[in-house]
Amino acid sequence: SCLVGSEMCIRDSPETYKSLYRDKEIPLPVDYIAKKDIKTPKLPPEVLHVSDRQNIYDFVDNKTDLKERIIRNMQAVTGIDMLVGNLRATLKQLNLDKNTIIIFTSDHGIFWGEDGLGGKALCYEVCTKVPMIIHNPMSSKKSKGIVNNELVQTIDIAPTMLQYAGINIPNSYQGKPLNDMIEGNNAVSYTHLRAHETR
Repeated sequence: SCLVGSEMCIRDSPETYKSLYRDKEIPLPVDYIAKKDIKTPKLPPEVLHVSDRQNIYDFVDNKTDLKERIIRNMQAVTGIDMLVGNLRATLKQLNLDKNTIIIFTSDHGIFWGEDGLGGKALCYEVCTKVPMIIHNPMSSKKSKGIVNNELVQTIDIAPTMLQYAGINIPNSYQGKPLNDMIEGNNAVSYTHLRAHETR
């Protein structure tokens, strides 16, 4: 037997994994609005391009589908958390945990029906703000656990890793190394970030 929701139970029983959070009351975003209730769209058609939206984001149009997608997302995050734990345990078994840097991030956020919006293509904070978690076991004790609200980008990861490895950063790289920020010293000092769309 296993404790429902525990790592061992989830690993041994995919069906248990799929049942997670289904007994919970799932709150929707405070500014959620269903498609049928939108009388006057806040964004003009030439900005929203609602007809171009991929139909995979139609789940935000009603509460039932949205709650189902949120539950699946929570299940996926639980699985990812378990896998990161497995990774760290394996690194420890191989005696690599003291010199392996782990970077956890994502490519974009997503609208969960806020203001009736769905998807990832609009340049609002909900889509552009993603986690950037850097675990460096070689960092000084004073710099561990630091939370920093400075602007950073995924293009900063490559120069950061090159600097850790003592490799010169090519001039063609647009990102900035985050090493000083990670150690609690100087900030990267972006004043703004840009998004670029290719078609």
